Amino acid sequence: MDRRESIKTMLLGAISVPYVDPRDLELGLEADAEWKSAYPIEQLAPKRKIGGLLRVNDPSFFEAKKGRLVTRHGRFKRHRTAMLPQWEMEQYPYRVRVTIRKQDDRSVSAGLIFGAKTPYEFELGGAETHGALFAYVSPSTLSLRDHRTDGTQVWKDREAGLSSDWERGDTLTLTLSVTAGGSHGMVAAQLEGDASAELPATPVDLGKPDSLTENPHVRGKGYFGVAVDGPGEVEILSLEVDPGPNTPARTGLKPYRRACEWCVIKANREEQFALTFALREAHRTSLRLRQNGRWTDPEFIEGTAEERSGGMTVYTKTVTWAGTRPTRYQLVQGGGSIYEARVPALNKDWQNEREVVGIGVACDEVWRYKQQNQRNWFDNILTEEQWQGQEEAFGRHSDNLGDVGAEYIRYQGSDNDWPDFLFGGDDYPGYPDNPILALSEIDYQQRIWDVLAANDHLRELHGNVPSAFKGGDHEFANATPLQPGGQQGRNYPAHIKNAYEAISLSGYDPVREGEMSYISRPIPGWIEVFHIVTRYNQTVPNDTRKFPDHIDDTREQSASGMKVLEALETWARTSPAPFKIVHSDHPLADIRTISAKETYRLYPWERGKMVRLIAETGLLYAIGDEHNLRMVEYTDFSQAEPTDPRLRPLDDVSIYEFGISNLSGEWFRHVQEDGVSGEGVQYKVHHQTPTESGAAHHGFEKWNGYTVFRFDKTDRSVGFEIWTRHDEDEGYRAKDPRREEPDFATRFSPKSVMWKSSKLPRIDLVNRGLGQEEARYATYSIATSGDDLFSNRADREGRIEDMPCPSVEPGTKVQVEAEGQTFAVETV
Repeated sequence: MDRRESIKTMLLGAISVPYVDPRDLELGLEADAEWKSAYPIEQLAPKRKIGGLLRVNDPSFFEAKKGRLVTRHGRFKRHRTAMLPQWEMEQYPYRVRVTIRKQDDRSVSAGLIFGAKTPYEFELGGAETHGALFAYVSPSTLSLRDHRTDGTQVWKDREAGLSSDWERGDTLTLTLSVTAGGSHGMVAAQLEGDASAELPATPVDLGKPDSLTENPHVRGKGYFGVAVDGPGEVEILSLEVDPGPNTPARTGLKPYRRACEWCVIKANREEQFALTFALREAHRTSLRLRQNGRWTDPEFIEGTAEERSGGMTVYTKTVTWAGTRPTRYQLVQGGGSIYEARVPALNKDWQNEREVVGIGVACDEVWRYKQQNQRNWFDNILTEEQWQGQEEAFGRHSDNLGDVGAEYIRYQGSDNDWPDFLFGGDDYPGYPDNPILALSEIDYQQRIWDVLAANDHLRELHGNVPSAFKGGDHEFANATPLQPGGQQGRNYPAHIKNAYEAISLSGYDPVREGEMSYISRPIPGWIEVFHIVTRYNQTVPNDTRKFPDHIDDTREQSASGMKVLEALETWARTSPAPFKIVHSDHPLADIRTISAKETYRLYPWERGKMVRLIAETGLLYAIGDEHNLRMVEYTDFSQAEPTDPRLRPLDDVSIYEFGISNLSGEWFRHVQEDGVSGEGVQYKVHHQTPTESGAAHHGFEKWNGYTVFRFDKTDRSVGFEIWTRHDEDEGYRAKDPRREEPDFATRFSPKSVMWKSSKLPRIDLVNRGLGQEEARYATYSIATSGDDLFSNRADREGRIEDMPCPSVEPGTKVQVEAEGQTFAVETV
């Protein structure tokens, strides 16, 4: 075997990484004996997704097309890197080189990043653990730069002028030579091609110690790759390495084998259900159903053979059938199953009267911690077969979705079976803090929603339990006007809207055309959830009671949306479901112990409307964006400021607010103990998880968890539970519901939430002309002067007993409509 064949054999054995493809391993026989082709860019298939031997900080900023790798400019985040995870340079000397071509006339710097601590280090500052060294070519200079962290540039920048300006169409080859010498090594740079320059060897300085490990940043050693910064575009023609004594990694990263990244079942109905799933690559995919003990013939799912607009490979299928309800489903490629799960049983009209169980989760994203803590970065990326790499992936330096104890959620249902439904929101399954970090549908799919399969338990959970996901305020920040939920409610960035519709709304109907808020119905007419996508604008520096001079505070400025609030009120007053959940983001009062910007985003007039609606219709208010698993009871809104006549009478309410976040974000929001909120609302804290407020990079695994709602049809009660991991001395082990108890549990009735200004008299619907079966759990509505007040259901005997009649004085006549019968009664 000659040297060229031995090089090829070495790489074939070494490069076993996610997205591996045989086409990545074809090294030409012309390969130089010293230089190894680290990534055969010229052999990229058209539109193939970036991956395999190359890891990029944002796939939307690189485009593999017609055998070329070309950068794409991001609207905000213009810094783009592509790193090689298999090449860790821990010994001197070594050389790396890149050949690049300038694509346009816009300003750009491009070259090599080296000495990165992880295979995916890319930030230019903002955290003590970020940064690396760069050798950059700009239009007129060649420079060495230190971008470890803002304010810590201890390595002095070096630069030299180019022999001629780097212009559109010019091709340059940049070679970086790193050798021993000095305290921590020496680095030299040489530029050849349509322009030339040279920087002689200069020492690599120590840099600032790592904030977590306190180890020094010896930045000449580590990983390398391509770096591009600025609005201009470049084409990367080659990326090569002369490793010297270094060899590529052969262990630690397993190949990615999942043709189906994840699958979510939604909108479970009598005659159909909806599936949304992500394929690794576009490929003809079919569906099979298990009916009467046999699998049906595969049915091709239209569209799966081609990528969708924007590069997405996320597809939705509405599944229908003839005959008996199927028990299982499969996604199939080439005759083999790529995903299989159960078809949830349909609990039509809640006929069996068993307890129904819902799971509440929020802020379960991984992105934020991957952005801020390099220990959880691309080494432990989501689309692996499993989380791999550094041992801290689920250890002391991580606060991510995998820590909720997902392996045990499957036992939370009745008789330790699967739960009946799941609702998640605000960064669940994991949108970043701000849309500037994710600017395309393919990014949304590959880098964020993959959290649905961060581990096998989550991947299994979402395919077996009907789910409804709600976007949070982070998704829709900084849109125009100030609050896009005003009269229009359509001002979403197109790529976010497209991706969000594919993930959340497919199978569900928005409350109005163009809206992201919608209603899900785990058991129609019994348990329903109104998902409100709230929005805010970061221009407002404090809370929503104070506005900059150029911003008005009119009713059109609405975090929830004017039309959404109208739809919410219609649903709250007319839906007969005894259990109605409002799934929002923000607390009803200023009760947190952190900054006002983080505590209060519902406008005062909006809060008044929401509170009054809850008190008059018995809504359950569940919120994400809390980073605090908690239960708060508001007991008196009558003294709230600014003055709101709708709140003045509410001095005897018991409105419950459920925080369903698992604290995986960096902010954990402790609530002030029992007392009075910033605007004068009285409240009690029944339970909260964190003991303080603030931000930190690690160490809060014991606070991670999820919430459970248990619905009882017979006595109309709701159980609310908080499940967190065990304390630190037990290694943060998750709790097993088959043999352990929750951290907090309580039961209450939605009727107890309603304002008790008066009550309905005892009503027997059989005595009002309904038959016994017709009266059993009959739906009824209450109105006065032609205005709907609320709707609900009679009990199993057809009676309406002990029911409050909010906002109505005793002795007032109200209209009752039940199954077509209308009559008047007088409140007591």
